[in-house]
Amino acid sequence: VLFINIIIGAYLVVTMLASSVTPSYLRVVAAGRGRTMSLPKVVDTVMNLVVRSSGTQPRLVYLGTATFDKDDAMEAQVEGYQDKCDVTSLKVSEAMEKIPTADEIRTTLESADIIMVSGGNTLYAVNRWKALGIDTMMHKAASRGAVMCGGSAGAICWFDEGHSDSMDPTTVLKVDPDLTEEQKKDWKYIRVKGLGMLSAMCVPHHDTTQSNGFPRSEDSNTMMLEKPNQPCVGIDEAAALVVEDDKVRVVCANDEGDAMCCIKRCVTNGTGSSKYNVESKYFSEAHGSVPLRDFYNAKFLKNESYH
Repeated sequence: VLFINIIIGAYLVVTMLASSVTPSYLRVVAAGRGRTMSLPKVVDTVMNLVVRSSGTQPRLVYLGTATFDKDDAMEAQVEGYQDKCDVTSLKVSEAMEKIPTADEIRTTLESADIIMVSGGNTLYAVNRWKALGIDTMMHKAASRGAVMCGGSAGAICWFDEGHSDSMDPTTVLKVDPDLTEEQKKDWKYIRVKGLGMLSAMCVPHHDTTQSNGFPRSEDSNTMMLEKPNQPCVGIDEAAALVVEDDKVRVVCANDEGDAMCCIKRCVTNGTGSSKYNVESKYFSEAHGSVPLRDFYNAKFLKNESYH
């Protein structure tokens, strides 16, 4: 009886503690291209997600690690926010002669209402953040409701993994000035680790072919076969995937209105073997907002088959 009373008491304590904790809400805007973050519809989407005290101007912290903190890349991506936010840049790449201290980095990220990550070399950026403890700080920022956003590398980083162009020899810190045009094209996409806030592999630039001549959409299909149980999210360059709480939607930012996202999964080929086919469902702005779980499971279209 004593044992049962102890168990019941412990359960009530845990329940009370759980009910007193304010839940954290994930807010992510992941665009298919870095510069897409400054297009009006995407800017409005980011600003509408910000949770702040009335009358205060939100603070946007820009992390340009993936571009080795190049000022021109930052200007292109924050242009649409300059008159709406207090914009500051947190420069921590090895291109800098001096970087902020750990306390300065922590204080800056804790002050952010919006954290925007540049496009660029995802592999370098995520490894650099982990070396400096920034990955943990980013998770804390997300858990308190900061808007986590970015395009290209700035989209991949919020996912478990990404289909990346980080092996492109023109995206490294010290580009070889003697590279020939052929050498600039001689590289392969790789799978890179992200920060793990969204459980999928992300493919930005999903509707493009980069300098190596291989379409991102097709190459990512091949990469998916290495982990057939992992869902894959493709994002067109002019689209943004928006996650708010436990729901997801698409923002189409181009004038043509045809930019979208897709969810891709591996399915068995029906022959009884262990071989898989990759099948995709396209997810557009017209689909509205759907539960994130339904999106991962491709259940947002009731009467349409895979393409």
